[in-house]
Amino acid sequence: MEPSPELKGRMLKLYDVMSRGDAAATLALYSTRPGILNIGTDPKEWWTDPKRHAEIMTAQLAELAGTRFIAQNIIAYREGSVGWTADASKVRLPDGSEVPFRFTAVWHLEGEEWKVVQSHTSFPVANEQAINKELTTEPRPGHRDGGMGRRGLSPRV
Repeated sequence: MEPSPELKGRMLKLYDVMSRGDAAATLALYSTRPGILNIGTDPKEWWTDPKRHAEIMTAQLAELAGTRFIAQNIIAYREGSVGWTADASKVRLPDGSEVPFRFTAVWHLEGEEWKVVQSHTSFPVANEQAINKELTTEPRPGHRDGGMGRRGLSPRV
């Protein structure tokens, strides 16, 4: 894997066209091939059909008029014709309030253009709030298990 300034630029373009409410330009960045998956924050937002995703994205961009998608710290990598991006971003709503969100995308090089083939958006919620349980979220120095402890997820994959 190598860092990808090109994919970082694609993410910035995605945020820009979404902020402008430009559905056509937004959808031009998404693949229309079979095998796509786009997951939103709402439990009903799970799309594998490119046409359905386009319908919903068009409606939602209109409903979000005046909302700005703000990049915070985009990470972008690629290997061959596949890459990924991630950002702990925020949205600025028309009333000026800001809401943090996370966005990840898997990109595929289709011809000469990078297209999103999988995306996931979420609002960060503390483990205690989501599952009523505290989990390890920071390394614990000096532990032989890689510093992660036995609570929470292990760094082993």
